[in-house]
Amino acid sequence: MINIVGSLFQIFYWLLIARLLLSWIPIQSPSKTVREIIGAIYNITEFYLRPFRNLVPAIRTRNGYLDISPIIGLVVLNIIRNLVISFLRRGGF
Repeated sequence: MINIVGSLFQIFYWLLIARLLLSWIPIQSPSKTVREIIGAIYNITEFYLRPFRNLVPAIRTRNGYLDISPIIGLVVLNIIRNLVISFLRRGGF
């Protein structure tokens, strides 16, 4: 059970990393497949990042805005993961 939960957290962690990179690196003329993959990553992670974005607005820079919600989301996800894994190791569920 711990391995499954840990793996699910790890998958979501990497999706957030991908989302972070996608928000910082513009992709010029992506193919349909790439657009679908990017759309899936955004759809999967948006429900989690939206509350952080509402709490901490994007930072204005010279070239636009910098969304730091994925960074905050990664930190919080790591804390939640550690709490859940600790709970499961103590015999929860």
